[in-house]
Amino acid sequence: MLAQSHLTDRLAAMCANLGMSLCVYGDPAYALSRYVMRGFKGSMSALQKAFLEQMNSLRISVEWGFGKVLSDWPYLDQKISQKIGGSPVGLVYWCGVLLTNVKSCVVAARECDGCGSAAARLFRVSPPTARVYLGTAAL
Repeated sequence: MLAQSHLTDRLAAMCANLGMSLCVYGDPAYALSRYVMRGFKGSMSALQKAFLEQMNSLRISVEWGFGKVLSDWPYLDQKISQKIGGSPVGLVYWCGVLLTNVKSCVVAARECDGCGSAAARLFRVSPPTARVYLGTAAL
């Protein structure tokens, strides 16, 4: 699936354009490469253990986002309705992500803390207004 996504090709192009190195942090099942980093396995030094703990805590917050999308749009979690080749799975999921993000923007505008989600509170960030998000979402 990683190869089919062409993510590493896009990262290579971004790195060339920006003049800097970028990579994604993936599940330990992924192979290490120039553009894919993963946690250490086996015996680790104290520094490696600390790195792994820090990165895994960030992975968990990313998984909250996936959970939030599926909580808002349970249809997206239905194995029967989401068959690759039978429906535009990627497009439907992308729409769910877009609508969930808009919802977070609207909720944040109504809440006194201005966050709108547990992840936003954890990282002490406020989402943009829905108008700003939708004006820049396609970039």
